[in-house]
Amino acid sequence: MLTLIGRSDLADSPEVRTAFSFDPRLVPQTRDLFNLFDTTSDLSGADIDIAPFIRDGQELDVLIFWRDDHSGLGTHEMWKTGPRAGCPFKKLLPTREELCSVAAWRFREFFTGLRPEAMERIWVRDWRKGWIKLTDPDRIYPGQLILLHKDVGGYDPLEGWNGDTASIPEPCLRPTITQSLGQDEPVSAGDGALDDEENAVAAWQSVHEHSIHVARELDVILSDAAIAAGLVSADLIEPLGHVPTWHDVGKVHSKFPPKLKPEAREQWAMLQKGDHPAKAPPDAWKSFFRDEEDALEVDRAFVRRRGFRHELASALALLETLRMACPDHAALVLDEELRRALDPIDVPFAINHEARSALGPIATLDRLRFNLVLYIVACHHGKVRLGLRSTEDDYDPGQRDPVPERVREKPIRRCQGVQDGDDLPGCRVPSPSAPTDSAQAVVTPALVLSLDPMELSSARYGASWADRTRELLETFGPFCIGYLEALVRAADQRASAAAGRVPASPTDHRNP
Repeated sequence: MLTLIGRSDLADSPEVRTAFSFDPRLVPQTRDLFNLFDTTSDLSGADIDIAPFIRDGQELDVLIFWRDDHSGLGTHEMWKTGPRAGCPFKKLLPTREELCSVAAWRFREFFTGLRPEAMERIWVRDWRKGWIKLTDPDRIYPGQLILLHKDVGGYDPLEGWNGDTASIPEPCLRPTITQSLGQDEPVSAGDGALDDEENAVAAWQSVHEHSIHVARELDVILSDAAIAAGLVSADLIEPLGHVPTWHDVGKVHSKFPPKLKPEAREQWAMLQKGDHPAKAPPDAWKSFFRDEEDALEVDRAFVRRRGFRHELASALALLETLRMACPDHAALVLDEELRRALDPIDVPFAINHEARSALGPIATLDRLRFNLVLYIVACHHGKVRLGLRSTEDDYDPGQRDPVPERVREKPIRRCQGVQDGDDLPGCRVPSPSAPTDSAQAVVTPALVLSLDPMELSSARYGASWADRTRELLETFGPFCIGYLEALVRAADQRASAAAGRVPASPTDHRNP
């Protein structure tokens, strides 16, 4: 390294190769970047394999940590019934400092040598389900996150991993997923595709009020010259500014209020004024872990739908509102011959002026920029991205709100908890012309959601979701798209955090 001091050029040379000896086997190409940008799982439920780009052939470790009954493995912190009975709740996560790297083959040997009762106290992290019991040693592979009860042993504070069942470690204190960011931030927080909506926990706020706060936070962020300069083009600021108005419209869906306890729904005074809750205090929400709360619901309409993503409902609502307001918009246009093949019955469509008012200047955006707004509305939690694909939960026949087999002889689609034909009532949102002005508001039209964007093309919406997002990715690139996502995400998080610092009760809530 000393030979490099004072050099103005660090081009390839023997000294540089000696100082920086890493020689990657693979370098991501454009196609790889596009594939890695998408977080949609494949048909088997697995993620894109990133190991070749981040793990050398010598790095074949699993990550292990230990807990006990007082740090996340107590009887009240484990599933008691169902397929995950005996498994810790999904939100138990380690901090980085308690992780221990162990060669996968070495841990496999350790596991196969355990008694059956000890094997019952080892869990592996599943991307969708959370913690599941580790039962097959052949399913142990590098990169996994594995949880052991401390009584299983295997670790000595002086030696580190030793594989000795008599070595009982002392677990770290249990972190919480909602703690502030920092060195103790749990690893993999938010990694699951179906995680519950942590940032809905704050003081009571309506969709209208929260959207205004997000718009204001986004204005503050974009007022920073350095941040604005990071955009590929200055004209991306306008479509970005339309996102807060629509990002939480999906929370008026009938399957969002069931996340609240019955008494909290009764307390929400704004329901009597046509508004819908977007944020609520921690004690207003049903437990993410106890399904029996749904069994006690008198009205079956308030049974939760597993895996429901409000942001997908928001995006579908925006797309349907555009169709109602501007059926000839470029974002909906389809080749005439293809459109007639998909829908040979040409039915005249009347323009909905309420929808036109709710869209405002969004209706004047070109195809690409409207699709950009649509995409960021859908992906602002990072769970819905480039692809729309049903999950295992969507068609689980054992759930309390299963998909109907057929309606009028047509199969029913469900994706991320949103179902074909779901009604979305009207909702008061900030004016699209002045999204930061609390004195102005518009009401979105009542509409019916359709999952036609899942198809290759549709007469209803034109291009598929995959085609829209692929065009965005090819036009702006993954880094620009990711940057725009991050700006909106930061504004949403700031608005939620600010709401959490202002205690309020539903009866004290006032129109903003």
